[in-house]
Amino acid sequence: MPLPESLRPTWEALYNEVIAVHVHWIIYRQLFGESEQRINLLNASASSFFSVIQATLLDDVQLTLSKLADPAATGSKANATLERLISEMATLSERPLIDKLKELLIEFRGSCGQIKRRRNTQIAHYDHATLLQQYSSGSTVPLGPSRQEIEDALGALRRFMEPIESYLTSSATAYRRFVSRADGEALILVLQQGLRYQELQNNGVIPWDDLRNARPFGS
Repeated sequence: MPLPESLRPTWEALYNEVIAVHVHWIIYRQLFGESEQRINLLNASASSFFSVIQATLLDDVQLTLSKLADPAATGSKANATLERLISEMATLSERPLIDKLKELLIEFRGSCGQIKRRRNTQIAHYDHATLLQQYSSGSTVPLGPSRQEIEDALGALRRFMEPIESYLTSSATAYRRFVSRADGEALILVLQQGLRYQELQNNGVIPWDDLRNARPFGS
């Protein structure tokens, strides 16, 4: 059916957020989830920088997932969430679809249980006991989720989105297949080239002042 204009703002906003969280996770996996050799490449290039990027991307993905799982409202303030979308779709009088979406939302929220706990105690807020334990000697506080935990949550999110997209737009989005010429793979290639350049320079093949004379980006 044609996308009802009354649903368009909420649907398009949430749809774009779902795409974004998948893109961010794809980049995370490209950089940090492919191989030990790739991790060694990142460490050899700029270990402190990529440590910050890894933590930031992981927090960003968890924040987005937990926000999508939030209630339709907090007090009198409306939230742009999956539950809000269900409530707006109730005007379509499609009871079987709405009932199915409510079941899928419960599944998605269940997959985000530990993610929301981290959001509330480590990412969006500092729980006093959690933060102090994190910096105590012999701390057993987990640094973050496993990749499988994030994959499970994203899988539940896709299962929620698929019937809505099929009903509203008669299409399907391959959320896990987004590619770009400017993604993590592109960065990996540049880093490989950079380390090779450094090796050639150390061996005297390239003059030591080549970059300065070439006026590189950022000069």
